[in-house]
Amino acid sequence: DNDGVPDDQDKCPTQAGPKENNGCPDKDTDGDGVVDRKDKCPDKAGPPERDGCPEEDRDHDGIIDSKDKCPDEPEDKDGFEDEDGCPDEVPAPVKKFTGVVKGINFRRNSADIKASSFPLLKEAVSVFKEYPALRVEISGHTSDEGKREFNMKLSRKRAEAVKLFLVSAGIEESRIGTVGHGPDKPIADNETKEGKEKNRRIEFRLLGAEEKVQTQPEPEDINPSPDREPKGAKAKGKAKGGGEGKGAGGGEGGAEKPKGKKGKKAAAPAPEGDPMPPSKSSKDKGAAKDKAAPAAPKDKAAPADKPAAPKDKGAKDAPKDKGAKEPKGEL
Repeated sequence: DNDGVPDDQDKCPTQAGPKENNGCPDKDTDGDGVVDRKDKCPDKAGPPERDGCPEEDRDHDGIIDSKDKCPDEPEDKDGFEDEDGCPDEVPAPVKKFTGVVKGINFRRNSADIKASSFPLLKEAVSVFKEYPALRVEISGHTSDEGKREFNMKLSRKRAEAVKLFLVSAGIEESRIGTVGHGPDKPIADNETKEGKEKNRRIEFRLLGAEEKVQTQPEPEDINPSPDREPKGAKAKGKAKGGGEGKGAGGGEGGAEKPKGKKGKKAAAPAPEGDPMPPSKSSKDKGAAKDKAAPAAPKDKAAPADKPAAPKDKGAKDAPKDKGAKEPKGEL
């Protein structure tokens, strides 16, 4: 086998191998790159610096003893300082922004954060700055009222709005992920008003050391009404200062007003084309009588001039009287 070991001394004369292994090829049973004859743990993979033996993890928390500050106490994996290998309690300021965060409110069916929420969000900014290793996933949630597609977009947009507030205050964007769950993860009964209110919420979840920060693609604008065509949404937006259709906020904001305005516009041409129709209400009839009243004396004067009507003088006098043109038109 041309391995430099004479066949009478080669235990594997047809397979090349080093002299240290009696002419046989080296084996690596555990595949750790350390050949078995040098591997102190041939059945367990380990680094060469440990002669092929794996590093110990006595508390089985996934952090090897050489990097574990508490090798005999398992890490609690709560998203707060999980890299040190020690169990720890989440500080109260951080805990306040873990789970459901009460006090972050939005305008109805909108991702616009209400000004009343700003003090709480500024407090969140302070916590992020005090704990620079802190990373979170912000999730938006809605009730099941309205169209699901709209609520999914709304929840994502609201989560993004909270992230934007924090980033604009100096928090690194890479530390904040966002997701919108819409109505898919309720925490209360959607059959009651109170339950729906609880389900409309923002949650913060602390991310562990091995978790990646992920952000869903930002949805299109969700402010137009979800149950109307774009034109209808625009009309309603003008009536209410922003779409208020069915959605996470529930209800129909300004649904009837656009219709009412359209009705008025449709009725407007009638009086223009027929200012005094005979089928009008008594009020309109009264108005017609009032208009006819000033013309009555002129009509009475006309019979007195009847003999003179065919004469040229009468014909010439008529145009001079400006008021006479109206009775002529009405007749």
